[in-house]
Amino acid sequence: MSRSSLTLISILLVCLIAMATFFGIYKIRESRLRDSSEQYALAFSETMFTTWNVDYFLDNCSREFCNKLPREAFVLMINNMKRIGNVQEIKSVGGVLRDSFIFNNGNVIATYTMASSFENADADITVELVQEESGWKVSNFYLSSDFLAD
Repeated sequence: MSRSSLTLISILLVCLIAMATFFGIYKIRESRLRDSSEQYALAFSETMFTTWNVDYFLDNCSREFCNKLPREAFVLMINNMKRIGNVQEIKSVGGVLRDSFIFNNGNVIATYTMASSFENADADITVELVQEESGWKVSNFYLSSDFLAD
């Protein structure tokens, strides 16, 4: 084999190893982000929908979400939702993680929907999270229930 062929094979092998390493690091990162975001979504939902505490809510909101409305609007929204009663059980959790590892400024967004039982009705809790420098923050959430449609 010629010297140029060996060099080309060596370069291709190094590229293949680099790609495999990058993919492995990405998969480890994705797994950690998925685990931590799901735990955060569950903890937030269990606390928020048993205490209905506006300060807790605002402390856990992303800067962008908090700036969308004045505090009084969040108070009205939470007071309207708490008619459903406290959460009794979160039955199942499903979610999607969008990790812009290389593109889009490295934004990580996770969305979880939790089938839940409340005191007065069943509802789906949807929590959207964004990773900020201080950790996960809520960038949107809502309860979907016929009970609250009135």
